[in-house]
Amino acid sequence: MPFEDLAPNYQILIGGSELSLDVTQYISQVEYESADGMADEARITVADPDFSLSALKAFQAGNELDILMGYGTELEYIGRIITRRIRYHFPAGEFPTFVVSGYTADAKMMDNSPPEGKERIFADTKYSDIVERVARRYGFTPDVDPTPDLPPEDATGRYQKAGVSDYQVVSACANITGFFFWVDYDLDTAWTLHFKDPANVLNAVVQPELHFKYNEGDLTTLFEFHPELLIQGAQTKIRVSFKDPKSGKRVLEEIEESESSPDLSFAGNELETADDEIAAASTIKVFLQDFSFDLPAKNLKTADETLRWVQQWYRRSKEGFITGNGLVVGVETLRARQIHSLSGLTAQLDGRYYFSKVRHVMSTTEGYSCTFHARKQDSLT
Repeated sequence: MPFEDLAPNYQILIGGSELSLDVTQYISQVEYESADGMADEARITVADPDFSLSALKAFQAGNELDILMGYGTELEYIGRIITRRIRYHFPAGEFPTFVVSGYTADAKMMDNSPPEGKERIFADTKYSDIVERVARRYGFTPDVDPTPDLPPEDATGRYQKAGVSDYQVVSACANITGFFFWVDYDLDTAWTLHFKDPANVLNAVVQPELHFKYNEGDLTTLFEFHPELLIQGAQTKIRVSFKDPKSGKRVLEEIEESESSPDLSFAGNELETADDEIAAASTIKVFLQDFSFDLPAKNLKTADETLRWVQQWYRRSKEGFITGNGLVVGVETLRARQIHSLSGLTAQLDGRYYFSKVRHVMSTTEGYSCTFHARKQDSLT
């Protein structure tokens, strides 16, 4: 990694042209955050001692900014955002500052809902087809996996209600199907809307397979980590997707704990595995909030048997779900929707984690670092 011996560096491009030193010398911090379930966001903090920089056209709403980060002259493309607003700060005893913030182009979908008419009607349409239609409204290149649902049989099909934004429509399609969606800018294909089956999410994002180490002296790359058991003692709903052995069709079911459910905390031998309970090929996909994973369930003949097996597995495994927030050294290729390894923690916490949120921060005082939110993968298999 180039960060070992080169100074942190960044570049901001507007319309393909780099901001000049006359401007960048006043920039104190550049941030870029990617995350599941929301538009990517960037923030640029600028000192403005004579109140002249905030008036520059370069920072006005509607501009598209490309952000690159890295070390020395080896910079990696992080992403593109469209500026939305400027916020001013006038602190006591310091220079005035302003923060330019913007989002990826999917933020446009939050502002819009089509007028009454045929654009709100999705007759004889699958959820993936709806997403593709919405993507094309904004000129996005659709990268859409087909959903397993069948089009409605009635003539009106599915309908977008008044006041429901296009972003809410795509989010609803993702929530119903368990799919992931996000919008990013590709230098070759421009703005792209990705709507991916959970099994294909990792293949849709570059996976550099990074290893972050805690408490390794000068080689430390994991500076902080704050884990928690996500669902211990919580009322929880999970979605289960599986292929019915008899019909061959994919089935999506929901399991929800009631308030009167018994305590589901683990009690027994912590080394016990489920290997003896399963014996023939079948695959179950379980969705928990924004995450999904496969279970190699076997010898299940019906949908009812499958659901009961998942409920039992969930009760046995409930305390094993681990999430965490952390701080690592700045790495240009780090993104949301990647899996990386953490070590130097404990036997329980060491392992592979799915990164659901990553925030790059380039600061004149603190250097280059990344914060993240992640879920442990070892506890989900």
